Amino acid sequence: MSVALTRDGSDVINLMAGDIFQGTAIAIQVKTARNARKSKYWEWSAGRKPIDLKDSNLVYVFIDLMEGAKENQPPTVFVVPVIDVAQQSIDAGFLKNLDWKTFYFKINDENSVAYLENWSLINRKI
Repeated sequence: MSVALTRDGSDVINLMAGDIFQGTAIAIQVKTARNARKSKYWEWSAGRKPIDLKDSNLVYVFIDLMEGAKENQPPTVFVVPVIDVAQQSIDAGFLKNLDWKTFYFKINDENSVAYLENWSLINRKI
């Protein structure tokens, strides 16, 4: 798998990953927070873009850098298909309230295992 950073022109895609032998590629949006962990969930600002991109081949990688973590402790990383981010946004009412600008995507403790370090979501699409 080859991975490339996008240049300054893209506000949706941070990375492109592909398999030259398969002729496939995937777009990756990375969202990072210093302290995404709340009492029973994690959250990141995702904006309105996931709704427009819900049918695309985009995957979100949400990273919690865990402010105050022990030295050399790796961040918590979740890999989430754009459709899941978009659906949560739609369920929250973003289609009906066009003046809303900020949406916080949440991963509850109960469903975190489906996304935690789930790199297979990227591997399956490439």
